[in-house]
Amino acid sequence: MNVNNILSSYYKDKINDSDPDFKVHGWESEEAVRERFDVLFRSVDLNGKSLLDAGCGTGVLFDEIKRRKISCGYLGIDILPGMIALARKRRPKGTFLCMDLTEENPFDRGCFDVVYASGMFNLNTGDNEEVLEEMLTVFTEIASECVVFNLLHERSADREETYFYSSPEAVERLLKRARIRCRSVEFADGYRNNDFSVILRLS
Repeated sequence: MNVNNILSSYYKDKINDSDPDFKVHGWESEEAVRERFDVLFRSVDLNGKSLLDAGCGTGVLFDEIKRRKISCGYLGIDILPGMIALARKRRPKGTFLCMDLTEENPFDRGCFDVVYASGMFNLNTGDNEEVLEEMLTVFTEIASECVVFNLLHERSADREETYFYSSPEAVERLLKRARIRCRSVEFADGYRNNDFSVILRLS
């Protein structure tokens, strides 16, 4: 089963217009969403920047950017048509596209200042490290300044086979093995017991 089929199977009963965003995404709570977003806002000054929200889902980050009065160019992309349809319906002022960057990358090198991915790598696909390596290679090509993403932490108390868990040490090994282009690597850990974020500075 490929990644697209796994995602479609997982989300087929979750993409429901009557449910709040965090339930559509399969997140624990709205608080968990905000805590993950907070890492992005603490780590990167987005004012005046261009941002790609990869795996944007229903576009919740777009709302948070507007709530914080951050002036940046925003584009949300997702592999699932149902997510993009909900994003466009709930956030008509945002720009959302359905695409799979592993199949076709329409973006020029360095065309976004920042690429962000929240929850994009959480499902267990059986080849998560390969998927992560492939996506980070693309992200670091199309971002000029920074790539930020989060992963479920291997120390999580209630681990399930449905999900993929990692650690800062495992990410460091992957970055070195894959020779991912970056100037520096930072980890944000401790904001949630089951989560950590990675900040790749490219310039």
